[in-house]
Amino acid sequence: MTHWLMAFLLLASFPVAGANLALDPTKSRVGFTYQQMGSSVEGEFKRYTANVQFDPAHPEAGHVVFRIYPAGTDAGNADANNELLLPAFFDVRRFPEAMFESTRIQALANGRYDVTGKLTLKGVTRPMSTTAQVKAYGSALQLMGEFHLKRLDFGIGSGIWSDDSVLGNDVRVSYSLRLLPALASKKK
Repeated sequence: MTHWLMAFLLLASFPVAGANLALDPTKSRVGFTYQQMGSSVEGEFKRYTANVQFDPAHPEAGHVVFRIYPAGTDAGNADANNELLLPAFFDVRRFPEAMFESTRIQALANGRYDVTGKLTLKGVTRPMSTTAQVKAYGSALQLMGEFHLKRLDFGIGSGIWSDDSVLGNDVRVSYSLRLLPALASKKK
């Protein structure tokens, strides 16, 4: 099947064009991977919300606000989870949420979109972009992708943790978000 035909079928099968979309947390996941002492470690953000306005036919009119609540982070063990709450890492008392807000959504090809915006984490705001793959499942959309960030740019892991030979500076964040028409999600 040609790429333009696949894109047309995606647009035609999505009945909530221009609608507000709500997150279905039961079919969503936001994870991260980093290096600690040379080993790859995976974790997961357990608490997050999303406010999405998206029309595949007019992605440039879309808008995304995604919030993560770092107090709900699972880094793989209780000691690491407790350490993440402290000022050297997320400092959740002063900064209870991180936020990504889009400034531009641009269609690429094959159901992919370039989403550009600003990420605010621990009081620091930096430009961020990601390529998101969008798939339709009936009236729902699955938004999948990843991006990389430098944790030290946001003051994550200060003090003894700023040594990137012990705790890697590059963090890969991956996401798979199930989005439903806002009215359908309220009926659940």
